[in-house]
Amino acid sequence: MKLTPKQTKAYRLAHSKELQFILFGGAIRGGKTYWLLLTLISLCSKYPKSRWAVVRESLPTLKRNTLVTFEEILNNGLHHSVADFNRETWVCTFKNGSQIIFMAESYDQDKEYNRFRGLEINGAGVDELNECQEKLLYKLFERSGSWLHAQGKPPIIVLATCNPSNNWVKEKIYKAWKEDKLPKTWAYIPSKITDNPYLPPEYLQSLRDNMPPDDYAKFVEGDWDIMEKPENPFFYAFDPVKHVGPVTHQPNRQFVISFDFNLEPMAIVFSHHWIVRYAKSPMTPNSTKTVRNELFTPTPSSMTRT
Repeated sequence: MKLTPKQTKAYRLAHSKELQFILFGGAIRGGKTYWLLLTLISLCSKYPKSRWAVVRESLPTLKRNTLVTFEEILNNGLHHSVADFNRETWVCTFKNGSQIIFMAESYDQDKEYNRFRGLEINGAGVDELNECQEKLLYKLFERSGSWLHAQGKPPIIVLATCNPSNNWVKEKIYKAWKEDKLPKTWAYIPSKITDNPYLPPEYLQSLRDNMPPDDYAKFVEGDWDIMEKPENPFFYAFDPVKHVGPVTHQPNRQFVISFDFNLEPMAIVFSHHWIVRYAKSPMTPNSTKTVRNELFTPTPSSMTRT
């Protein structure tokens, strides 16, 4: 099983015991899930009787995607190391006593994460962390390292994969990495489709030919700054090519600050606004708005004390 250079880097870091959290990915088809599962299997092999959890947002998605990749890896020469794979409890037990426990986050049904209480593991992996809640990451930190019966000293580590998203993963991890402000024991390793040499060129060409430009930029090129288009946009004719360009501050113009907290992430817009006095008729637009800056931030929890 030959890894890509990016997968190899992330694999070695996971074994180094220098880190406690690794996020790998940032685009489709970069080998994220394969890296995650193969790394955990190798940790199972290296540390007999160790226990590791693999979490996905829902059980149907876990079965449809993550477990398919896991079976593929086992069928590629690793089945001989498996003692039992229980498809009811979704626990894979290896011949050396190590286990991988597959779980669904299922936040809508279990907002208190009761299913994770009492879970004793050495570490965990989250496939598509961007689909899960931020509190899941901290719950896995809480549970990792609690299993004390492994042979040797396994690293206490949480691994995760992701695609670009405009949610807490971007705010908490990607932006901190971009600004070189990640905690010293955390790492983000970007991996794009171009880092995977095992994909056929016809597939790559099909993506270029058929994907919408924004989706291609986001999921193929790994652009975290692409915003999803709303179903009912306020500015229905907005075109970045036509309407985005350099602007300068005009101190004599009215300055407007607008907030919208009804959508995640919360948006703040800074703009100039003035009336055009020479409008020819009531039907002619008679105002101009120049946006100076836009900020997006996670919507804070509203709390009232009495």
